[in-house]
Amino acid sequence: MNIIKTCFTLFLMGMLLFGCKEKNTGVEVVPNLESIYLSDKVVDVQPNETNDLKLNTNKELISFADSFAAKVNRKPELFRIRIRLFINDKGSIDKIMDIGTSAGSLDSLGNMHNTVNVNQFINELAPILNDWKFTPALKNGQPTNCWEDMKLDLQIQPNASYRIEPPNFLSGMPNMNDFVQVDKFPQVISSGAPKYPEQAKQAGIEGTAYVKLLVNTDGVPAKAVVIKSDNEVFNQPSIDAAMQFKFTPALKDNKPVAIWVVIPFKYKLSDSEGKLMKKEDLKKINPKKIKGNN
Repeated sequence: MNIIKTCFTLFLMGMLLFGCKEKNTGVEVVPNLESIYLSDKVVDVQPNETNDLKLNTNKELISFADSFAAKVNRKPELFRIRIRLFINDKGSIDKIMDIGTSAGSLDSLGNMHNTVNVNQFINELAPILNDWKFTPALKNGQPTNCWEDMKLDLQIQPNASYRIEPPNFLSGMPNMNDFVQVDKFPQVISSGAPKYPEQAKQAGIEGTAYVKLLVNTDGVPAKAVVIKSDNEVFNQPSIDAAMQFKFTPALKDNKPVAIWVVIPFKYKLSDSEGKLMKKEDLKKINPKKIKGNN
């Protein structure tokens, strides 16, 4: 009887172990990458292309597109690359994710037809990104992991040459030094005053911090970067205050567009808080003459 019970027990244990093993071969639960890599909209300084990356990107991508086009039945006329880059705190790309890449031919209305296998396209693109280097994103002054979306178009011309649009980051918003022509600039609806750092008060430090702010098409700040500062102790309070601003969006042809604006914050010991410069002072500032720290 004991032998029968023992055998039955071993049989049940075997079934349980087998069942657990079978269950584990299904969908794997992995950490949320967006909790490991911060969004480019919440870091203080977003990843930036290094000079080597800017010099080599076009040549490598054109070579890749030419090689890939030769492998498909019909040569695509346009490559629309839409990928999410997961960049580590050293500035290297750990992973990429397709967020809408396509390749095919365009009709007169700009619609894409005869699309090719973009899964193969993404898989073959990945090795090229191994050598891409960025200056890492910063959060509270420290390098951090960050994800950032990249949009890039490669178009084949009638003479078989290629036209390439430079990589555009920040989900299609302008890069910090891009010139954006507008008919109407953003107007401040509400603003925030920075808190005077206690450390600066005790040390008797005064100064000004210049924040370059990306205002999106809703008039809401999407990014704030300190481009010049008399003392780094003022940087974070100025970023925090700038991100509290609300604007009417910039307009081009009566349509809202994203644009970068410069906001100076002045810190004086006679004030309990930092403050935004007066309008007459703001008008005297030429953002093009301000040399950034980044």
